[in-house]
Amino acid sequence: MSQDQIRQIQQLISAGRFAEARAILQSIDRPDIPQLLAQLDAMERAAAAAQPQPVTQTESTADYLNRLDDTGGEAAAAAGPATPAPEAPRHSRKGELTGTDAEGRRIYYEGTYEMLWDCQYCGTKKLLGKTHRFCPNCGAAQNPDSRYFPSEEEQIAVEDHVFVGADITCKSCGTLNSGNAEFCGNCGSPLTDSARARTQAEQVRGAGEHFASSGSRDIAKERFDAEMERVGVRPKAGKKGLPRWAIALIIGLVVLLCGGVLVSTLWTKEAGVVLTGHSWERTIFVEQYGPVNENEWCSSMPGGAYNVSRRQEIQSYRQVPDGEDCQMVRVDSGDGTFRTEQRCQTRYRDEPVYADRCYYTIDRWSDSRTARSSGSSQSDAPYWPELNLNCEGQTRAGCERERNREGRYVLILHNTDENKEYTCEVTQERWQSAPLESRWQLQVGGVMGDARCDTLEPAR
Repeated sequence: MSQDQIRQIQQLISAGRFAEARAILQSIDRPDIPQLLAQLDAMERAAAAAQPQPVTQTESTADYLNRLDDTGGEAAAAAGPATPAPEAPRHSRKGELTGTDAEGRRIYYEGTYEMLWDCQYCGTKKLLGKTHRFCPNCGAAQNPDSRYFPSEEEQIAVEDHVFVGADITCKSCGTLNSGNAEFCGNCGSPLTDSARARTQAEQVRGAGEHFASSGSRDIAKERFDAEMERVGVRPKAGKKGLPRWAIALIIGLVVLLCGGVLVSTLWTKEAGVVLTGHSWERTIFVEQYGPVNENEWCSSMPGGAYNVSRRQEIQSYRQVPDGEDCQMVRVDSGDGTFRTEQRCQTRYRDEPVYADRCYYTIDRWSDSRTARSSGSSQSDAPYWPELNLNCEGQTRAGCERERNREGRYVLILHNTDENKEYTCEVTQERWQSAPLESRWQLQVGGVMGDARCDTLEPAR
C-alpha cells in the first residue's frame, strides 16, 4: 500500500465517503484487507446512527492507517505483541546485471511497472493490474486475461516489488489470489490445483524505439476468434493464408513430384539382352622424381625444401569484442506487473591473424604420364602396355616408377525388344567367360530405362 493510497483513504474516511474508501481498499492485494473492510463497515454503521464508534480490542481502520503513515507501512493489522520484522528481500536496482538468458545475452534489470486492464462490466479503462484488483468504479473483480502492456508514456512504476509468482484464480469461486496464497481469500478453498494467470507475449524494442501499448483486449472476441481458427473457419489473425484449394493443389503437386522421383529411382523392370561385343582398356600410371613447387605455413614447412621465399598472409581470424547489441524487452510477470529488461550480447568483429607463408621447391615423386592399351573384342587378349622407365629403382631427379595399374572390362549388350544398347563394366573373369550372342537378364529403370549393371546375370 503506497503512501498516496493511505492518505487518500484517510481523507475519504474523514469526509464520510466510505464507499470510495471501500473501493480503493478492495483494489489492494494485502492479507489484512478483509479485516480493514470489516472495521470500515462498523465505522460507516456508527456514523449512520450518529453514534460514536465502539471501542474494541482491535485498533480502528483510521488508527491502523495512521500507524502505517507514521512507520511507512508494513505493520500487522491485528493488535498484539510486536514481533521482529523479517529481513526485507533484496530488490534489483536499475541497471543491475541479473543473469543471462538461453542465448547467452546478459540481462540488466530496468524496472517493474503495472500492467493495465479494462473493466468488462462498466467499461472503465486503463486500470492498474497490481493496484486495482477490483474495479474502483463498479467493484468488479479483475480478469487477469484482460491485462495488457501500457505505452511507455503511461507506464507506472512499482517500487520495491517482490515477485511471489503468477496470480492464481480460484477454481471454486473465480477470485484472483496472490501467487503465494495457499487458500482462496474469498471462499477459503485450497488453491493447489487452481490455474495460474496466463501471461502476454514479450514485447521487444530495438535501439532508439519506444514501447507502444499492446492495446485494450476484448476477451470474449479473442476467445471466439481462437475457436474459429481452431475449427478452420478463418485464417489466423495477421496472416494472409492461401485458399484451401490452392494449399491442396500445392500439396498434391509436391506429393506427385516426390512420387515421380521415387518411382524413377526404385521402379525397375527386367529386360532380356544379348551380348554383342567386348571392349577393354588397361592403364599404367607413372610417377617421376623431381622438383615440385609448393607452399605451406613456414611453421609446417617440410625438411629438404629449397629456394624458399616468405611473405605474410592471413592465416586465420580471431573474434574481437566490438561493442554490444542490446534490446529492451518487456516481460509479463503474471501478477499484474511487468518487468523491463535490457538484454545485451557482445558484438564481435573478425580480426585477421597473420603468419609467414613459405613458397619453396622440394624434390618429390609426382604423376608425370600414363601408358594405355585397349581392344574391342575377346580376340584381342588384354595386355599391359610396354613401359620403359628412366633409371628405374633409383631416387634422383628425372627417375621414374610405377604408381599403380588399372583395368576396365566392358560388355556391350543389346535389348532387341526395345532396340536399346547398354554397356556394363564387369570383372575380368566374367568378361573372359562371356561368349558373343549369349543371353543375359538385366534390370533397367522403369522410367528412364537406365541399366542396373549390378543385376546382370546369365539368362536361365
